[in-house]
Amino acid sequence: MSYLVLARKYRPKTFTDMIGQEHVVRTLRNAIALGRVHHAFVFSGVRGVGKTTAARVLARALNCAEGPTADPCDRCPNCIGMLAGNSADVIEIDGASNTGVDHVRSLRESAQYMPSSGRYKLFIIDEVHMLSNAAFNALLKILEEPPAHVKFIFATTEPRKIPVTVLSRCQRYDFRRVSVGALQKHVAEICKAEGISIGDDALYTVATQAQGSVRDALSLLDQVLSFVGSDPSPEAVAACLGAIDRDMLFAVMDAVASRDAQALLAMVRDGEQRGYDPAAFAGALCEHVRDMRVAAIVEGQEQALLERSTDDIARLKAQYAKRHTDDWDRMFALLTQTTADIGRSPHPQISLEMGLLRLLQIESSASVASLMARIDAMMGAPIVGAVAATVKPQPTAHARPPLVGAVREPPVNPQPVVQVRVDPGGAVREPCHPRESGDPQVKTDVASTWRQAVESVRRTRVACASIWEHAWVLSFTPERVVLGFAQGFYLDAANGPENRNTLQQALGGSIAIEVREVKPTDVPPGTVCLAKYDAALRDEKVEAVKHAAIHHSAVQSSMHILDASITHVELLQE
Repeated sequence: MSYLVLARKYRPKTFTDMIGQEHVVRTLRNAIALGRVHHAFVFSGVRGVGKTTAARVLARALNCAEGPTADPCDRCPNCIGMLAGNSADVIEIDGASNTGVDHVRSLRESAQYMPSSGRYKLFIIDEVHMLSNAAFNALLKILEEPPAHVKFIFATTEPRKIPVTVLSRCQRYDFRRVSVGALQKHVAEICKAEGISIGDDALYTVATQAQGSVRDALSLLDQVLSFVGSDPSPEAVAACLGAIDRDMLFAVMDAVASRDAQALLAMVRDGEQRGYDPAAFAGALCEHVRDMRVAAIVEGQEQALLERSTDDIARLKAQYAKRHTDDWDRMFALLTQTTADIGRSPHPQISLEMGLLRLLQIESSASVASLMARIDAMMGAPIVGAVAATVKPQPTAHARPPLVGAVREPPVNPQPVVQVRVDPGGAVREPCHPRESGDPQVKTDVASTWRQAVESVRRTRVACASIWEHAWVLSFTPERVVLGFAQGFYLDAANGPENRNTLQQALGGSIAIEVREVKPTDVPPGTVCLAKYDAALRDEKVEAVKHAAIHHSAVQSSMHILDASITHVELLQE
C-alpha cells in the first residue's frame, strides 16, 4: 500500500476536528440546526486553513441520511460515497482548470437535474477567482434564483478578484490563519498518534515555519521525518527547514548590546553558511526585538507570547535590560529599514551586514524624563510664555564627564551663547529688551485722538478703518487733518469719497481732510502711524517674552547641564 501523507491522513472529517476556525464552525452548525442554510457560500482564506475541508464536511452534513445534521454519521451510503469522493451529488470543480464560460454552462445544465440519492446537489468550485468574467456572468442568474435542490460552495485565496455581483449573492466566510500555539498543539497530537518523539522547540519551529497553514505544518513535519527520522532534535529540524536558530538571535542581539563587531560579523557569516535568507534573518531580528519589548514592559506578556516558553521569556527580559528602551526602539526602526533595503539590494548579504553594523553605532540614550526631573527638582519653577526648542549639543574640543552622579552646579553668572531665529528668512539677532513706554518721539495726544477716530470708523466699516490705520498723521488741528500715504492701494482708497466721508463723520463732521502722497523717507520722525506703532509694540512684547524665557533659571541650568545652545524660540499660544 502506498504511503499516505500526514496532511491527507489527518484531514478533518467533521467540524469538531477543524482547528482555528471556530467562528466559521459555529455559524455553520447553527445554520444547519436552525434550517437557515444559504444556497451559496464563499470560503476565503490563505492556503491550508480548511476551506475545501469545510466545504466537504458541509456537503456531508446536508446530505447525510440522518440529517441535515452538523455531525454526519459517516455510516450511511451518502456519507460513505462522499468520503470516498465518488458521490454523484457532490461535484468538485477546479476553477483554475475550468475557467471558460462553456464549463459554467455545462454546470448550469447539470444543476437542473435532481440529486440521485441525497437531498441536495452540491457544487464545490475551488480557486473560483480563476474563472473568467464571462464565466462569472453566466453564474449570476442561477446564483440569484437557484433550484431548491442546489447548493454552491466557492473556495478562494483571492476573494478580491471575485466580482461583487457574485459576492453579493453569497454568504462569505473568512478563514483565519491558525495561531502558532494552536498549530504546535495540533502537530504534537499527531506526533503522539504516530509514535514520534519530538520536543517543544522542534514543534515550535515547525509551527512558525507553517505561517498559519495546517496543511503546510503537516507537510513540513513529513519533510522533517524524512530527513532525520522519528526522533528529530531542534537543531536538525531547524537545519532541515532552513529556520533561523533562536539561540543565534539571542547571540546576535547580545553582540549588538555589547558592541562586539567581531562576534556580530562571525554570526552573520555563520548564518550565511547555514543558508539563511538575509531578509528573513533581518525580519527574525525585528520579531526578536518586538518579543523583548513585550516580555519586558507589557503586563500579562504570557498571553502575547504564547509560543514562547517560560525560559525564553526570562531570557528576553534579561537581554532587554542590557540597553535603554529608546536604544531598542531605534534598533527596531533600523532593522525594519534594513529588511526593506535588503529586498531592493543587488547584494543582500552585504546590506544585512551593513545594517547590523549600524546598530553598533547607536549611542546609549540618557533618560530625558530623568534629566527633566533633576532640573525640576533643582529649580522648582516651570517655564512660562515661550518655549526654547531645537536644543542641540555643541561639539567641544575636550571630553566632558558623563551625566551621572551629582548635577553640576551652573556658574554664578552664566554667559550662554544664545541665538534666536526671529524672521522666517533665518536671520539671527540678539534678543532686545522692551522699552517701558513705547517710542518717546510719538505725540501722545495726537495718537490718542487719532486712534479714537479710527476706532469709531471700525465700528461701522472695518475695511475703511484699515485704510486710515496706515496713514501718517502729518498735521492734526481742530480745523484740518493732513494725512500722508505712500503711493499704492491705501492712497487710492483714501481718495475715495465714501471712505473720506466716513472718516469725516467720525471726526465730528466739520473738520477738513487733506490726503497727500509722501515718500516714507520724507516722513518726520515721531509721526503717528497706528499700524506701524501697533506692530512695534507687538514686536517689543514678543521680544520681552522671548528674553524672559531664554534667561529663565531652568533654561539656563538645562543649557549648562546639556552643554547646549538655543537656536530657536517658539512663542506659545496665549
